[in-house]
Amino acid sequence: MPSPSAAAGRYATASEYLLTVHPLGSARCGKDRRDSVVNLQGEVHDHPGLFVVDASALPAAPGSPPSMTIAAWSAHVCDGLQAAPVNSRRHTVTQQTVQETSL
Repeated sequence: MPSPSAAAGRYATASEYLLTVHPLGSARCGKDRRDSVVNLQGEVHDHPGLFVVDASALPAAPGSPPSMTIAAWSAHVCDGLQAAPVNSRRHTVTQQTVQETSL
């Protein structure tokens, strides 16, 4: 769809496009695993215990700088993790696990 400026025969300005410098949507959040990567709690479909808490879970640019939306999404996922009983989590990251994976 051409911008209003293109229709008027001039170049569009940056303010006429919805854009962001934050990468968004590479791990979309949704209910259906056929068109999303993570569920509404931020957990990756079919990979229990793996959570996405960054802007990649956002399906599209929110229409304003997404910093607060990213922070709210991260807080939402972390609140869910804190509310879950520890023994219900399938994988617990320990300091030893972190050291082993960073070698």
